[in-house]
Amino acid sequence: MKKIFYPILLILLMVSCHQKSWEERCSEEALEYTLTHCPLDVGNGITLDSLTYNAATNTNTYYYIVNDVADNDSFFQARKVDIENDFLSAIASSIDLKPKKEHGTKLQYIYHSGSTKKKLFDCTFGPNETGGYGKIK
Repeated sequence: MKKIFYPILLILLMVSCHQKSWEERCSEEALEYTLTHCPLDVGNGITLDSLTYNAATNTNTYYYIVNDVADNDSFFQARKVDIENDFLSAIASSIDLKPKKEHGTKLQYIYHSGSTKKKLFDCTFGPNETGGYGKIK
């Protein structure tokens, strides 16, 4: 009996001790968030459509659909600097993003037109040389 019990116990312990890698965790979290929360109305005609994680570039990408007044190029071009500053401020103060910032995960925000499907805005933030986060694209 002991000859069978101990090997099975050892295998169970080895399997249960497997910890997911950072990339596995981020991919699963992005998929779970998309499946449970999206589409998510964030206000002003903007909807969070999905969230993805790219392990090769260590990037979380947030995809938004824009409708109503903001559904045009000129809206985003006129407010580009303000939008980028708002994102930087939100990233700096976010407790939820702390683990991602500690792992140097880039945060990309892409907005598409609800009517034409054209990309209206694309901005990526990541770690900079001062230890904070800044615009990288």
